[in-house]
This record gives sequence, structure tokens and C-alpha cells, in this order.
Amino acid sequence: MGSARQELAQYRQAIGQHDHPEQLEHLMYTILTHAENLSTQLLENRPPIKVLIISNFDHAISLTFVDMLSYYCNNRFTFDIWDELKTSPEILNQTDYDIIVSNFYIPGITKKFICRNHLSIMNLVNHLNTLSNEIHLSNTL
Repeated sequence: MGSARQELAQYRQAIGQHDHPEQLEHLMYTILTHAENLSTQLLENRPPIKVLIISNFDHAISLTFVDMLSYYCNNRFTFDIWDELKTSPEILNQTDYDIIVSNFYIPGITKKFICRNHLSIMNLVNHLNTLSNEIHLSNTL
């Protein structure tokens, strides 16, 4: 919101209005609360987070997780399944996925990583949402 605040301050200055912090705060409040679905539209306009699902059991469990996570996470994420024969930290770190979810620990991963071994589906969704917010915040700074 820092950049929106700066843009509004520049706009007010361009039209000859002096910038008072209280007025700027009220303008921000008015825009966010009175514009129809603005907050939701801004959140929906974020690029989806790319998530890779890896399982050492079988392909069906990965498909099941993708289906369940797609349902619970709406359109915030895109999910893919790892179908390569080789899995190594070096290979996974070079992919363009933002988050890697696996049912086993993979040492050496530098990307955001969740080992879902003992997590319920809702705990996994909460972890994904937390990491998604961290990623979006780091991309806006």
C-alpha cells in the first residue's frame, strides 16, 4: 500500500491540494472500503503462486492432493506434480516453482519447502497461505 499512498499524495499535489496525513489516510480508507470489491479484486489480481507436489508413494496420491488443494485454495495457486525420474535438490532449486510440497524431507532445498508428512490438509492449506503472503510481500518490496 505504500506505493498507492505515494501515488495519491502525488495526485493531490498535482491538483494543487496540500498533503495532510489525516486527509491522505481518510482518502485511502475511502477508496479501500467504498470501492466495490476493490480489496478482493486487488488480491485476485496477484499472480498465482506455483506449487510443485512430490510424492514417493505413487502418482495417485499427488493427484489427490492437487485436487484437494485446488478446491481449498481457490485460484491463489497453480499446482503441478513432479513426474521426473530424478529428484535432487539441485534440480528442484533450478525449477521456477515458488513452493515445493513433499511427503518426505529433501535436504538442500533453498526454495520454500513444506514436508506434509504429518500435516492435515487444512494445516497444509494454512502453511501454503502463509508462504503465499510472504512471497507476495517479498515481491512488492
